[in-house]
Amino acid sequence: MTDRRVAIVSPLRTPVGRFLGTLTPLPAEALAADIIRAVVERSGVDPQRIDDVVLAGGVESMSNIEYYTTAMRGGARSGSVTLYDRLDRGRERSQPEARFGHISGMIETAENLAREYQISREASDQYAVQSHQRAHAAAEGGRFRDEMIPVRVPQRRGDGGYALETMCVGGGQGIAALFEGA
Repeated sequence: MTDRRVAIVSPLRTPVGRFLGTLTPLPAEALAADIIRAVVERSGVDPQRIDDVVLAGGVESMSNIEYYTTAMRGGARSGSVTLYDRLDRGRERSQPEARFGHISGMIETAENLAREYQISREASDQYAVQSHQRAHAAAEGGRFRDEMIPVRVPQRRGDGGYALETMCVGGGQGIAALFEGA
């Protein structure tokens, strides 16, 4: 039996973007490639040994989740073809109720917990604003500096230019803009 060593060498992340925001031009695999390059660089792992090293992680880009159809395998002879939004159908298809029984998702879990612990919508909204403000303050204070890598985002001007995106949570984005001064 061979002796194997395991170590977490470099937990990293990309900036967080809002839905259809700044990071939209970057597919999930581009974000993952940036992280992998940074992990290898920061860890000091010899890239030639990469077959012996396991990189584990996750990545998503909800802005780039596709629409799809199930009607084209055999071809469509006439009429319309229905496109499905994978964001809407993802859980429905990956966890069919007939097969697995009712599986509660984040939305249902939040509703169930609010009911069980008598958390009002107003209290929930206030907590969300506070959480967003804390995340923004932490980002502004450099708390994510060691774990967040900047990513190059192609610009629309068509000259091949890039901008570096380094923000985790923008102060005027998302829920904070709805509840200024809360």
